[in-house]
Amino acid sequence: MSVWYYVLNQSPTGPITQEELLKILASGQISGATPVWKEGMPGWCPFAETELAIHLNAARSTVKEQAQVRSIAVVKEEIEINTNSNHSELFAEMPRVSGIVLPASFAKRSIAFLIDLVVMASFVGIIQIMLSDFNSTSGSKSGPEKQMISLVAGLLQVTFPIFYFVVLQAKLSGTLGKRMLGLCIVNQSLQKISISQSMLRFCGWMLGFSFFGIGIFWCARTAWSQCWHDLIAQTVVLEKSDYKALTSKQRKNDEQQTLKQAA
Repeated sequence: MSVWYYVLNQSPTGPITQEELLKILASGQISGATPVWKEGMPGWCPFAETELAIHLNAARSTVKEQAQVRSIAVVKEEIEINTNSNHSELFAEMPRVSGIVLPASFAKRSIAFLIDLVVMASFVGIIQIMLSDFNSTSGSKSGPEKQMISLVAGLLQVTFPIFYFVVLQAKLSGTLGKRMLGLCIVNQSLQKISISQSMLRFCGWMLGFSFFGIGIFWCARTAWSQCWHDLIAQTVVLEKSDYKALTSKQRKNDEQQTLKQAA
């Protein structure tokens, strides 16, 4: 069996067997760029350029699965340990997991917001058209009916944004724009947000815009891309596919732990 050497922390390590080297690759300690050498090779060369390169894809898949389970486990462990702390800081302190992009990108969030603006503008436009038609048919007449219609139209234009950004975010884990872009909003426990958290997000969003948009672009300063409204409400916006993968892996991990304890 071949005996291999590899470079770790700028220091040659070995000798080890090929099986041991592949286990180290699967654990994520080395990658395809790691210099390796065995007897018969002219010199050190990247792992990806050896005959063992065929094992790289399987190793990447294993590393990603392990990282997904570790990432959600670390979040939950930190929450349990720091129950009296400011949970919004947990995301900022969490390291990014190599190979997994958990926070939604600012570009996607911006596109989702533009879609939401179109929805909002369309609704307001329809109300205005209906009100204009009513005024044109009623002419210059004034009375309780006309005042009531104007009052209802005004209330609808005020309450619809609250319903859209508060209720939909709590019940559907995101607005129409976010759902179309495959994004979801969760709390620090990686669960659906409550109505109160959704209201806090809405208030934080208005606050962020009132300061020349600084609160919106604040996500560039935080590790988990959190704007002011995310920090205030203790929420984070994730890729829905990553969120499903994380929760699915965690459920399987919990089931395995339960079976082990029962055995």
